[in-house]
Amino acid sequence: MLSETEISRQKSLLESEGNFVDIAVPATPEKGITIISDQQHYIDCYDEKSKNYTVEKFVPASGAATRMFKRLIAFNNEPNLKNLHDGDNYSVKATIDALPKFAFFDTLKDSIRNAENLEEISDKILHEPLNYAGLPKGLVVRVPLSRNRFSKAWQ
Repeated sequence: MLSETEISRQKSLLESEGNFVDIAVPATPEKGITIISDQQHYIDCYDEKSKNYTVEKFVPASGAATRMFKRLIAFNNEPNLKNLHDGDNYSVKATIDALPKFAFFDTLKDSIRNAENLEEISDKILHEPLNYAGLPKGLVVRVPLSRNRFSKAWQ
């Protein structure tokens, strides 16, 4: 169960700058990702159970609010050397150099095969075919104090 203090701590982390981690391997079904076969069950469950909760924080996937892609978005909006190299190991250049290590690379690789420049590659990540600039990255839900365990609410 997450306490109010822990929820506040995690919310503060979302709102702070520079929350980067070193990625060792991509998150894939072989490395801990669970593929949900009955998605409608969970959609229906959320629709029913969420009436008892309030959304505390929604992290949008567009504009500068997206820390995960904010440098790529900046480069896509204004391709220049500063935006290409800003962030050292977390720069657009480092990200594009490391693309084969990302879990989404298999989906992306055919569409960038004939890409002529880095701007075209960043556009394909943020827009078509991946559309990562338009997808939500996370949702934080406030748990009512009357619940003993958050997980029980979703069973």
